Amino acid sequence: MLIFNQLRFPFSSLHLLATYILFHCFRHSFAVLALNYGMPIESVSKVLGHTKIATTQIYAKVTNTKLDNDISAFEKKVGKRFTI
Repeated sequence: MLIFNQLRFPFSSLHLLATYILFHCFRHSFAVLALNYGMPIESVSKVLGHTKIATTQIYAKVTNTKLDNDISAFEKKVGKRFTI
């Protein structure tokens, strides 16, 4: 493929932008999956290299599956003490 000199810089810039976006999407997907499957947020923060937990909390979206699992785990720990 022949690329003219005028198009060489924009073409390489698009490649770098696409690489950055793919890398960010992978990090985001990893963080969401790890948190969804029960990895502590402190561990995810360490793996991603964040210095503050607040940065990792951006990825901590509460999904219905996670909410159901957390409520079930809470009910098992508490037991039938609070049944009405």
